[in-house]
Amino acid sequence: MSEPVSIADRRRAAIQHQREAAKDLIYPLGETIGALSKLMQSETEFIRKGDLKSAAALIEEKARLAGDYQRQLSAVRDEAHWIGRVVPEHCRMLREALAEFQNVLSVNLAVVGTARAVHADLLVLALRAKT
Repeated sequence: MSEPVSIADRRRAAIQHQREAAKDLIYPLGETIGALSKLMQSETEFIRKGDLKSAAALIEEKARLAGDYQRQLSAVRDEAHWIGRVVPEHCRMLREALAEFQNVLSVNLAVVGTARAVHADLLVLALRAKT
């Protein structure tokens, strides 16, 4: 015969289940942020070096990771009302990772934007030279 489960034991089990569920949402997002940051840093470096072929080779993976990021971030935001209570330390680490990611994203967007502007200017100059 099994021992009766106390209310305290049930409560601890429920809290543990909530923590695991929260981590199951947060950890994949953290992994995706890390992978996307690394890829964007590589893309930024390729563009700065003028290696546009290598930068272009990252586009598909970047789009996939960006889609994963959007879905995972949305899932975490949808559950934020309870996640912050059960795993506050993980939420703090996620906020820090998101802030760092914003910095990487800002640099990447600036470099990509500059490259596009230069490309457009070169096209205009080439078209003018032909006429």
